[in-house]
Amino acid sequence: MAYSRNPRSRNRYVFHHAVDDFISDPNFVYFVSFPRTGSHWFRIFMEKYTGTPSLVQSFTIPKPKSFWSYHRHDKDLNEVNGRKKVLYLYRNPVDTLFSQISYEEEKKSIDTVNKYIDMYSKHILKWLYNNNADEFLSMTYENLKNNPYKEIEKVLSFLNFEISKNKMVYCYESSKKSFTKKVTGDTNNGVMNLSESYEGQRDLFKKEYSKYILDKFSEIDSRFNF
Repeated sequence: MAYSRNPRSRNRYVFHHAVDDFISDPNFVYFVSFPRTGSHWFRIFMEKYTGTPSLVQSFTIPKPKSFWSYHRHDKDLNEVNGRKKVLYLYRNPVDTLFSQISYEEEKKSIDTVNKYIDMYSKHILKWLYNNNADEFLSMTYENLKNNPYKEIEKVLSFLNFEISKNKMVYCYESSKKSFTKKVTGDTNNGVMNLSESYEGQRDLFKKEYSKYILDKFSEIDSRFNF
């Protein structure tokens, strides 16, 4: 299978040409996540565990014969919400908004916060509460972080992969943040920022905006529970 290098990284391979061949199958899995909710790490874990990447990007396999899912951020909400099997990853909106605003290098102002509250709330409403999938499973960044093996086992079962506890532990332990940064070519802390200054900025953002963000989400829809 032909591939091209991702121009932003020497470590990633992209397969845009293969999309139509796979998504023409209505049962092919859609993996959806808003940006900055943990999809990089999870896709690397799945690539290790299954031996197959997700479309449209492989981190370690230059010539895969198959793919386990088609990953979409759907940031602009343009994706058709009618796939038969959907896996959805989401994250606490306070952390998501801080990470996204920092990644985009936007000013941390009330106007910027409101912009992303609108975007992310619509994303969750579309994919978590109003999706039309025959088979649907949601997972959270927080569960992947705090109770990883239980959350991963749930996902593997949903995707009909054989579950091996030993393999799961090995793939999880070998997919730590430092490895994720390495295989994504993340030299400027774009994918995963581990710096102390970033942590300090996040603490200040939470102190100033956490209650506001969570209250806004509750106002938008009472089903939001973070």
